[in-house]
Amino acid sequence: MKFFNSIFWSINFRSTGAIFVVITSKLFSKYDEKIITNGIIFIFMGISLLLIQFKTLIILYISTFLFGLFLGQFNVSFFSYVQKNVDSEYQGRVFSVIFTLVSILMPLGNLVFGFLGKYVIQYGFYIIGFGIILISLYFIVKNNVSLEYK
Repeated sequence: MKFFNSIFWSINFRSTGAIFVVITSKLFSKYDEKIITNGIIFIFMGISLLLIQFKTLIILYISTFLFGLFLGQFNVSFFSYVQKNVDSEYQGRVFSVIFTLVSILMPLGNLVFGFLGKYVIQYGFYIIGFGIILISLYFIVKNNVSLEYK
C-alpha cells in the first residue's frame, strides 16, 4: 500500500509543477522559444529524471515536481513557437499532426519499454535523463555554431 501511496503523491507533485507554470506564466513570458531556452529547459528535465533514482520519498516528490514544472514550461514555449511561426490557416493542421503523432507514439513507447522494462528498469531513468541532457546539449551547440556563421 505504501508503494501506491508514493505513486499517488508523485503524480500529484508532477501535476502541481505543471499547474505552477500556469500560475507563474507571467514570470516566464519573457523567455522566448529559441532552441537555447528549450535546450536549457530540457537539461533541467533530464536532471530531474536523474534525481528520481534516489531512494528517498522527498527527493522523488521534488524531482517529479521539477519534471512537471519544466515539462509544462517546455509545452508553453513549444506551442507559443508553433503559433508564432505557422500561418494561421495551417495551425489547425499542424496541431492535429502534433497531437496525432503524440497519440501514436505514446503506446509505441509503452510497448517498447514494456518489453525492455525488465532489462533496463534499474537504469531506465538514468538512460532517459542522460539521453535528454545529451540531445539538448547537441542542439544548443549546433544552434550556437550555426548562429556564428550567419
